[in-house]
Amino acid sequence: MDIPFEDLARLLANMSGSEGRELLESISMQRYRLSRPVIGLIVLAYSLVFLLCVIGNILVLIVVIRTPRTRTITNYFILNLTISDLLVGIFCVPFTLVNHIFTENQFGDGLCKFTPLIQGVAIGASVFTLTAIALDRHRLIIHPTERKLTVKEAFGIITAIWIFSLTIMIPQVFIRRDEVIMILGHGMHICGEFWPSVEAKQIYSGFLFVLCYMGPLLLNACLYVKIGLTLWYKKPVVKTPMAAADAKKKRRVVKMLIMIVSHFALSWLPLYTCWMLDDFNALSVSHSETMHDYVYPAAHWLAFTNSVVNPIVYGYFNNHLRENFKNVISMKTVNNSTMNKTRETL
Repeated sequence: MDIPFEDLARLLANMSGSEGRELLESISMQRYRLSRPVIGLIVLAYSLVFLLCVIGNILVLIVVIRTPRTRTITNYFILNLTISDLLVGIFCVPFTLVNHIFTENQFGDGLCKFTPLIQGVAIGASVFTLTAIALDRHRLIIHPTERKLTVKEAFGIITAIWIFSLTIMIPQVFIRRDEVIMILGHGMHICGEFWPSVEAKQIYSGFLFVLCYMGPLLLNACLYVKIGLTLWYKKPVVKTPMAAADAKKKRRVVKMLIMIVSHFALSWLPLYTCWMLDDFNALSVSHSETMHDYVYPAAHWLAFTNSVVNPIVYGYFNNHLRENFKNVISMKTVNNSTMNKTRETL
């Protein structure tokens, strides 16, 4: 979905002779899509995101695994979110960076299919996990007398999330491929989406936009508005210090989750906008070229920062998690007394 050169070729065919030939020559003769200063800037930006994403999410995994008493249902979902963020950092950031630098595909047909599939599955797992957390919080806070999820049920939901995410992204394997396109007698390896029809492409793109972005965000917004109104305005039946502390902890958790969902919405919005403009042919050839060369690198980078911010948010909203971060970084062993005190959920 990220570099639909077949659409560009189709549009080029409809351009005037001199204009089309000038652009074709520019594409076919350039090895790099961007100037060297711009390449240096995006390499630095993407490298920073890659390092922070991998280090931050590995720290979250280590900290939660090393503190058994934090293994609550919410934490299992957040661990799942951390794994999806880690996949984005490892499999998406480096390959996307290379694709934005070079004019031709550098990775062959296998990675042309595999990388967008992993990215799509990771994104789907993230947004569906956020929705599962919102639904779980809603049930615990709005209907506190209902039975809580068991660990087995939580793992069942997590497994279903990954299977469903993989299922809806499978078409990427069949419509993406590396093809050699002849431009002015020069063969170029292009990794792109090759749909049987424009309508099929638009239907699938609209389906993913609603299912993986707009739909879950609207549902999450409704759930958290209801949760927020309940926590902030509903008075406890019995006023005790313990009840007040519990309410404060719930508010803190909800604030953290709202921040995570809000950042997901804002960081991925530019990239989804680019995809929609591309897939529904809303841009001219010159505007499309500008968007692919300059807007897409920035939009992808902003989307990937979502996988960096989540661990930071976890640490900010959880004092014990922050302390354990320090212990892991300094390579100190967490003593038993600290572990016994680490009872808060994320």
